[in-house]
Amino acid sequence: MRKLFGGILSLTLMVSAILLPILAYYAHEAQAKVDYLSRQRQLLKTDISRLNPRYRKLEQVRHYVDRTTLFTQRAHTAGLSPKAWDRHRVSFKDREVPFRELGWLSANTRPGTNYYFIPKSLEVKTPNADDWKTREVTDQGIENLKHVLVSLEGEYWVRDPMSDETTLSALKAGGQP
Repeated sequence: MRKLFGGILSLTLMVSAILLPILAYYAHEAQAKVDYLSRQRQLLKTDISRLNPRYRKLEQVRHYVDRTTLFTQRAHTAGLSPKAWDRHRVSFKDREVPFRELGWLSANTRPGTNYYFIPKSLEVKTPNADDWKTREVTDQGIENLKHVLVSLEGEYWVRDPMSDETTLSALKAGGQP
């Protein structure tokens, strides 16, 4: 029995002597991989912390692009496509306009249901700049002032409902635009 026990023990010691360096080698390799992966993890954390502000900015841009796309789709569905607007450029300089019609001119530069004015410049001046200083201003205008000089530049956008795709399809279907 002692011989058997001694044989098993010696066999175990020989197997251990062979396996121990192999296991140590694999343990060392595993530890090296763990160290490498730990360094990679730390580098990724650093990269993510640098990218986080950029990611937030990207998310903001995506949010605005999505909102703009949604607005454009709604506008197109409502018939507000660019084809539905005629553009008329307005440009004149120092045109004499009766003082009492200045309010009418101003009213035409405000947006309406089917038109919109995009101003670039509007200048109103008296023929003689001293009139503003010496004359009395009343509800009818400046005393003895018959006209003002108006310079206006801009663009009128006038909606043409007949060019809307939705209006045309509604008319074809027999409905109202």
